[in-house]
Amino acid sequence: MAKKLPRQGKKNPTNKGMGKIKPLYKKGDLLREKNVTEDSVRSPFRRDFARLIHSAAFRRLQGKTQLFPLSESDFFRNRLTHSLEVAQIAKSIAILINKKFIKRELGDIPIEERDKYCIDYDLIEFSALAHDLGHPPFGHQGESALDECMRQFGGFESNAQNLHILTRVEKKEKNTAVSSGIESRKDKRLGLNLTYRSLASILKYDKQIPYIDPNREKPIKGYYKTETSLVKKIKKSIVGSDSFQNFKTIECQIMDIADDIAYSTYDFEDAIKNNFLSPMGMLCETDMILEEVAKSVRESIDDDTFGKENVIEFLHQIFKGIAGYFDIRRALEEYSEGANENIKEYDRTIARIWAVQAFFTSRELCINGYFRTGFTSSLVNNAVNSINFDINTQYPPLSKVSLDADTRKTVEVLKHFVYHAVVQKARLQLVESRGRDIVTSIFNKIDSKGGDKFLPRDFRELYNSFSYNNIDERKRIIADFIASMTDRYAIEFYKRLFSVESETIFKEL
Repeated sequence: MAKKLPRQGKKNPTNKGMGKIKPLYKKGDLLREKNVTEDSVRSPFRRDFARLIHSAAFRRLQGKTQLFPLSESDFFRNRLTHSLEVAQIAKSIAILINKKFIKRELGDIPIEERDKYCIDYDLIEFSALAHDLGHPPFGHQGESALDECMRQFGGFESNAQNLHILTRVEKKEKNTAVSSGIESRKDKRLGLNLTYRSLASILKYDKQIPYIDPNREKPIKGYYKTETSLVKKIKKSIVGSDSFQNFKTIECQIMDIADDIAYSTYDFEDAIKNNFLSPMGMLCETDMILEEVAKSVRESIDDDTFGKENVIEFLHQIFKGIAGYFDIRRALEEYSEGANENIKEYDRTIARIWAVQAFFTSRELCINGYFRTGFTSSLVNNAVNSINFDINTQYPPLSKVSLDADTRKTVEVLKHFVYHAVVQKARLQLVESRGRDIVTSIFNKIDSKGGDKFLPRDFRELYNSFSYNNIDERKRIIADFIASMTDRYAIEFYKRLFSVESETIFKEL
């Protein structure tokens, strides 16, 4: 069983600037695009949580790839199980902040008033469960393919699509009696009609994506032009200014951190379970991979001094938490060819023992479920308990949440190691490249003359609600349809369009 990892960084998270505490929530947070009679039993945030859970977009997460293609095995994580893990971690962080930083500052505030000063757990879980709704089939390759197709028409990006789904695509409410939601060529759809504070909790990037940008090489993070006026309403309701810059609520920050923790830890767990990685293999990885990981970490933490030696050092510190682990680097150095010929035979024997023990410990982590689960659990526990909190006395909803410096580097090293050593490997790139071709082919087919007949009825009705002059709106409808697909449905749809071995023609679209 894995030993509990030692705490890294500061022993006690700070609460710098707590000062006189103000409520985290107020009436403006609860506004919606369309007024509704609120539930007398459930809070508005609990109601938003329920709307998400019952949505089609949330259900489809079970059919979207997290790291390994879903066709390979049922035992690896998908977007839905990943989102559930993010929700658990995010709620743990919120509980810690409420208990260690906020509740002890409430003083004489009546108990019945304290909820609006503490982070709302329903809202935190909503944010975490909704954070990946915008991902299209086939992960980042599917995202890149749709962005290329939409580059002249507002682009495509998963975070922007997330907000677009919740406020437009999902079929819950609209501001018109017209069935399509498009009245007089104007989009009257309201998606799930969520509270502004719930929408703010998934607004990770406070920037409008350039409408036309043919020269960019990858999707630009932000929100679509179509949601610009809504984002202004959200800001106005929460902080009192629709032009506020660097807007990111405390719930969104917690979700973002929890996502990184889950991504770095559990994608790593799936990778070692699938024999793509092992502790010994990671410490002996090529200089090229180590340099790529170091470069990515440097960019993430804005530290020009972080190099491949730092990557090795952090990996070594991570694996020291494994029971029975020995210093692999020292064992390999002392046992390698060209070692000091004068080394004592006793020391050489010890080095051999270390090398053998390191090998078996590394292998045990890959094949022993108890061993592996204990180790990853300790990584998550260490990260959650390394949270810092800095209250914003002027704008409490924008209070800062962060990981301490060393823990953040640990998370970034694992996250980028999985990306460069697993995602970029030929075996996965082959699958992702095929997914990219499938997404592009489907888009081009539907976008061709008469191609709208391949859209399901509801999307075709939306498509034809816009005139031929609204090319951008029509293309967005196509992108929305493809982005809503699961991996399996996209493959099946592609076969029905192009393959002689397609499914039956009598199956509904």
